[in-house]
Amino acid sequence: MQYSHKILEKIGLSKGEIQVYLAGLKLGPALASALSKEAKLSRPLVYYILESLEAKGLVSKFGHKHGGRFTTESPSRLKGILERKRKELEKIEQQLDKATVELESLYSPKAKPSRIRFYEGIEGLKNIAQDTLSVKNTEILALVPTENTFALFDDSFLNYWRSEREKKQIKSRGIWSKFIDTPLQSQNLQELRVFPKDLMFPSTVVIYDNKVAVFSSPREQFAFVIESDEYAQTMKALFEQLWKRCRSNNRNL
Repeated sequence: MQYSHKILEKIGLSKGEIQVYLAGLKLGPALASALSKEAKLSRPLVYYILESLEAKGLVSKFGHKHGGRFTTESPSRLKGILERKRKELEKIEQQLDKATVELESLYSPKAKPSRIRFYEGIEGLKNIAQDTLSVKNTEILALVPTENTFALFDDSFLNYWRSEREKKQIKSRGIWSKFIDTPLQSQNLQELRVFPKDLMFPSTVVIYDNKVAVFSSPREQFAFVIESDEYAQTMKALFEQLWKRCRSNNRNL
């Protein structure tokens, strides 16, 4: 059930809601006391969770107000939650377009952003990867220890990143530790070369506009972004020198 737990978490159910929901699927129509025992949670907490699940359309109640039985709805109802979230996000996206105009009017160029931003955890790393898609000069330079880089993100996120990159026609040059097939490969937008055999390192480095993002290995799961014209120029110069030393794969991806 580990896979099911992960999916239920992704659609927004808390751990307690998952425990009660799975207990309900197993028991069928049941009293709160039975659900409490099966889920191994206190009865007051189970009542609270049942109210939450009922509001989401995953549980229904019949019988007396006190002592009634609860029925867990079919797992097919879960798709309804995703559909509602999708519509909510579409609405928020439309509202954000309007709000951005107002927010930009408040932004003062004199208020310089932090020069270094540090992130921990996979969601923080995804935020930085998303930020690389905001590149203005439409080219990204990347030093990629292949196995570490692609172990950081799941295929779902990699496919999303590639799709957004293709929409924006963002080109890149990458120096990889070795060539592998990944969802990040994008025809006509990506030129790849391979590290010299005497040069290996565990961190991924991405240079875009005046920013340099550094991603750790999957074991440490941290990243930071340095926003500096001088530092970005320095890293670009180093990248160009390394690019000349590297072996090309003689094809665009």
